[in-house]
Amino acid sequence: MPYQLPRFALFSLIIGLSACNSTGGSDPIPPLEPIPLASEPEAPCSDCDNDNKDTAGDTTDERETPVQPTPDNTRALWVWGSQVVVNSDRQNTLFGLIEDKSLNRLYLEASEALRFDPQALAGFFQRAERAGVAVELLFGQPDWALAENHHHVMTWVDRTVDFAQRYPDISIAAIHLDVEPYLLPEWDSERQSLASSFVHMLSSARNRANQNGLELWADIPVWYDEHGIFYDGRARPLHELVIDATDGVGLMDYRDQTQRIINDASNELSYASQQNRPMIVGVETLCIEPQWITCLLYTSPS
Repeated sequence: MPYQLPRFALFSLIIGLSACNSTGGSDPIPPLEPIPLASEPEAPCSDCDNDNKDTAGDTTDERETPVQPTPDNTRALWVWGSQVVVNSDRQNTLFGLIEDKSLNRLYLEASEALRFDPQALAGFFQRAERAGVAVELLFGQPDWALAENHHHVMTWVDRTVDFAQRYPDISIAAIHLDVEPYLLPEWDSERQSLASSFVHMLSSARNRANQNGLELWADIPVWYDEHGIFYDGRARPLHELVIDATDGVGLMDYRDQTQRIINDASNELSYASQQNRPMIVGVETLCIEPQWITCLLYTSPS
């Protein structure tokens, strides 16, 4: 690789993929949203390649109470939509991409298949296992961070547990939550209470999942370290609270420069390492605005 990670980060840089609905999914879950950290440039993203879906990630290989350890050299892909489960053409396209890019992990949002066609979903897991690919079931809506909506999260945890019990021959790598409370108006008006509710939801979901032999992972943006939240009697950075409340974290480090990707992830990687939590660092390679979100550094697995 053309650079070295900081010494504090006990991680190896690896290349993965992201696909926010790129596989043609139709489930009512939006793709990962751009992170509004700076004013958007007026220039269009003219040099982006819409066919390029590569991302990069970093991972630790230890945690306090591992259920299924995340291996080194993780090559991961976010996949949104049940069509890759129930549509054979789209599934074949996805597994062709998996083989071509040597992927070994999927974050699969397939809530419709879980509810209405679990047999097809079990078949997808079996095919993934034959291909050497671990699958985490992905769920998320921004308003699940609100206290009155925590029951939706618990419902999906319970449905996942029921699915695992119904098909004991499959292996669910984790339950993976992409709940983005900063997309709600309450993030500006009631940030303290919203963030506290969000952390409490993650902790409760993790407890429910762990009691049934499953891990609970969550995605977070790279700027949670900029927000201090008063929780459980003291103020702490939000990224630390989320890392403590989960079994692992996917860090959405949506930047277009190598050094900035490393720099912006430094606090999160350092704390995750201290707590023996795995962390995957992902970049955005879909052509979206603002231009500095899209990373064109990782265009091939070499």
